[in-house]
Amino acid sequence: MPKTPSQKLAIFDLDYTILSIDSEVLWSEFLYKKNLVNDSFLQQVMQYYIDFENGALDMDGYQSFLNQPLLEIPQKTLFELRKKFLHKIKKNIRPKILKRIKHFRMNDFTILLISASNSFLVESIANVLGIENYLCTRLEIEGGSLTNKIEGIPAYREGKMELLKSWLSEHETEFIDTWAYSDSHNDLPMLEWVKNPVVTYPDHILRQIATTRGWPIID
Repeated sequence: MPKTPSQKLAIFDLDYTILSIDSEVLWSEFLYKKNLVNDSFLQQVMQYYIDFENGALDMDGYQSFLNQPLLEIPQKTLFELRKKFLHKIKKNIRPKILKRIKHFRMNDFTILLISASNSFLVESIANVLGIENYLCTRLEIEGGSLTNKIEGIPAYREGKMELLKSWLSEHETEFIDTWAYSDSHNDLPMLEWVKNPVVTYPDHILRQIATTRGWPIID
């Protein structure tokens, strides 16, 4: 049976695209202010972030370290903290990008959020944004509790494209009008895949690429 074309797909990165911050760094700072992590934890997270920006992040090692508090904080307390954390997220949503999301939604696009950040944060942020479809770095669940281990492929660099292709294969839809928004050169494979790449508040590497190729830039 032939696939039913839907034709419209708009993909959005999360950190520094929809949000003006990195959600995992903000989460780490949030825990620090609650005296749940120490100075060295925060410093190590920032070093991992530098590795991410340079495209050299050990995602397994990073997520294992970042999410160690998930194992130490009672689950009920953890989800209460996340609920409070979402208030900070809401304050860091870029109005300009939110307007784009609403535009695509009104024009019957499928909206897909793809983020290298972990599922503990992304699933709740996607809910705040009203985005039903999202792909991210998934954390394993053992005995009904979250762990600090990655399940499957992390949504980082080429991993984002692998997850996207898998998602596409699961949907009986052929998208022929495709858009993607991102700030990072790590998302170049995704930006090259769509017909309409849009660069948002880009890092210097992606800005140079976008300028050379004539891609739209949002600042």
